[in-house]
Amino acid sequence: MRRFLKNFSVCGGSITSFMCIAVASILLFNFVLIDCARMLVLKETIERKIYFCAESLAADYLTELQSGYGLYGLYGKEGDVRRNNAYEFLSVENSMSAEIINSVVFSQYSELAFFDYEIKDLSLFHMGNITEPAVLKENICSLMKYKVPADLLSELTEKLEMFGEGTEICSTETLYSQISEAQDEVVLLMDKLQIAVNGTAYSTAGSVLEWKDFGSKSVKTQIDIINGILPAVNSNSEIKQNIKTQFESLKNTVQVYKNYMNNALLYINDIKTLCDEIEVKKAELEKEISKMDFSVDINLAYYKNIKPELDGLDVFLKRASNSSALQKLQKNLSLLNDAETACNDVITILSDSSAVDTEIIAQKIQGIKKLDEISCEINIPEVNKPDGNNDFAGYDISDKKENSLLNVFSQTTDIVVPEKSISLLPSTEAGIQKDTDLSAIFDSFNNLNIENVGDFSGNSISETGNVFMGMLDTAAENVYVNEYIMSFFYSNSENVTEDRFFNAEIEYIIAGNANQNDNIEDVYKQILAIRTTMNFIHILLDSTKVNFANQIGNSIAASTMGIGAPLYAFAIMGIWATAEAAIDLIDLKEGESVPFYKMQGDWKLDLGLDNIGSAFLNELTDHQTEKNVTSGESIMNMTYKDYLNVLLLAVPMKTKLLRICDLLELNLSKSVTENFNISEVYTCISCDLTISVQPIINLNLFRKGGRGGKYEMRFIGNSIY
Repeated sequence: MRRFLKNFSVCGGSITSFMCIAVASILLFNFVLIDCARMLVLKETIERKIYFCAESLAADYLTELQSGYGLYGLYGKEGDVRRNNAYEFLSVENSMSAEIINSVVFSQYSELAFFDYEIKDLSLFHMGNITEPAVLKENICSLMKYKVPADLLSELTEKLEMFGEGTEICSTETLYSQISEAQDEVVLLMDKLQIAVNGTAYSTAGSVLEWKDFGSKSVKTQIDIINGILPAVNSNSEIKQNIKTQFESLKNTVQVYKNYMNNALLYINDIKTLCDEIEVKKAELEKEISKMDFSVDINLAYYKNIKPELDGLDVFLKRASNSSALQKLQKNLSLLNDAETACNDVITILSDSSAVDTEIIAQKIQGIKKLDEISCEINIPEVNKPDGNNDFAGYDISDKKENSLLNVFSQTTDIVVPEKSISLLPSTEAGIQKDTDLSAIFDSFNNLNIENVGDFSGNSISETGNVFMGMLDTAAENVYVNEYIMSFFYSNSENVTEDRFFNAEIEYIIAGNANQNDNIEDVYKQILAIRTTMNFIHILLDSTKVNFANQIGNSIAASTMGIGAPLYAFAIMGIWATAEAAIDLIDLKEGESVPFYKMQGDWKLDLGLDNIGSAFLNELTDHQTEKNVTSGESIMNMTYKDYLNVLLLAVPMKTKLLRICDLLELNLSKSVTENFNISEVYTCISCDLTISVQPIINLNLFRKGGRGGKYEMRFIGNSIY
């Protein structure tokens, strides 16, 4: 100040009060400006500091998580250490701006605490918990969007579209199987109708034809007896009773053959009901076929295979209508009803104690004689009946299927999550339940055998196709996460590093069992369901294999005198497809690829057909020896991991992400710390800093009763991965 006054020149020889006031105001204003500038520089300095502090703290990420799984995360339990580090870092006063100002403006004086501040409050917040599905999904997608090749989704979609085509075929095949079942019941009823009308090759007893051999003769004999004693009916009460007894016997005879006629008519009505059902199903089937895209080879092949069957169905229905037999039986039944009524009338007359009018009885007898018009020559048309080739009757491949499946489900040493750890896993805490998968579909195929063919339905195949077509709707959303899983986790077919808890991590994400062998078994069942479905579709489109299955079904049905030839055929095809699927899975386990949809030359299981030795089966063997195997480079070939990728599409996104967290916790418990908790890992750290700064001049001092005060500033800095 003295220097300032020394250089101050006095004008007019005196310093006025006004001049002093003006000079004081100017000085005060200058210090206020300096304080403002100081605050601005300090604000910029602290903003940079808080940002670099957050970045520095975030650099303390879990290296095991980043190196092993490509994810960044901070362990929340180390929060106190981070706060101390942040406090130390933010307590350093100097910055580049402060040093420049001090060195230029105040270079000639001792260093001033010009940018001094006091940390009033410092808080650290860990945010973005990695177990939150949205957080983990965002981190995975940001990592994988540069890693996933652009054609991955296209390749996967092309493979899955086969299920759509298979679903179309299987929905129509389900309808056709229902038609075939109804046809088979019609065949059985026609056989029963044939016996009810014409008897067996050994006897006509109990049939309509028995009327010709015995019934008509019995009625004629009874009428002759009645006519012989009728004139003396009023002369002797015993004769009257005898005539009444003869009419009662005649009535019983009429009722017996009336029942035979009714029995035959019931069969015809049942057949008509079934034929009506077949008509409805046939219309539905034709409607479904009309929707098929015949530019697709698999659909066109199926249509060519089923078209002859549909053409023959109309002939079948016409022959099964039995219109001629129906008319004759109805006429016969009318004649028998009239005769029964006549007998009842005569019995009533003879029951009266008064004299009998023999003319009325004679008229009734003439009416009964119309039974001579009953027609027993009733032709029951032949319909397509099962072949009776008993060479196939005892044929069953269930044992071959079971032996193949036994090789599939042979397991190694099991790994189980400890009970105390299960409840702490993120998926368990979130209440994730085991999701519906394709295992049940495989079980429906696996339980097929010749004894319980009635339990089989083609719906399982259609269900598989619908499940996988539904996956296509969400394939784009899942592809990043699925590819991340395939890239950073191990499957049962790979050599696992020692820092992993499970040897089959991808299988755990798909199945979610605490027991590793259970996960592997569930995945195997789901792959078997896919392979069985695709193999079943292959059989349906291979007329040679279909004919073979039909011959076996027809032979079994004929030898057991029962129905169900189409069901037996379907069971044979289902067992055959399952056994082939077991061979496919064995190949996949050994690291080989298997065509998603097989051509004839890709088929491996011949079912030991040489033991039967028919020309038909030799033809099948010739087809199988064709070198028509799909190239190993074909897009339709799939490895074990390809099937895992497909199965991952069926797992809900939230379930998938939480099971990833389960694996992270189990694995990092081995490599980081025994009690590692993935729920304590965060992907964001936020620093909340409040500082106080002493002003150069405190304006509050100029106020009456004012006290000294400090400026407060708050800063928030985030570092987010």
